Amino acid sequence: MKNCIWKVAPDGGFYARKSVDPGQLLLITPTPDLTPLREWTIERLRANASRWQDLQNELRPELWREPHLNNVIRDLRKQGIIEGTDYKGSFSAKANPLLRLRD
Repeated sequence: MKNCIWKVAPDGGFYARKSVDPGQLLLITPTPDLTPLREWTIERLRANASRWQDLQNELRPELWREPHLNNVIRDLRKQGIIEGTDYKGSFSAKANPLLRLRD
């Protein structure tokens, strides 16, 4: 369903909202502002370290898609805000590293 929402307006944008918070509108655009998702991710990691796939599961009721989260996680790591441990291979959702905020 979320994939459909994000593909409906390839040339422009429209607003969507979660039913649990009708006052919170999110502008759906071809190149979205991921700042709210970035804040959502940092908030979750501030509470507890989490596996990448656990964050993907927590994202299900949100309007964001997994590729959005994956981009945010990679950017946060490049900026040195988060780190990933306890994984083998490349830093990816498939490797499922334990993510935490850096001290």
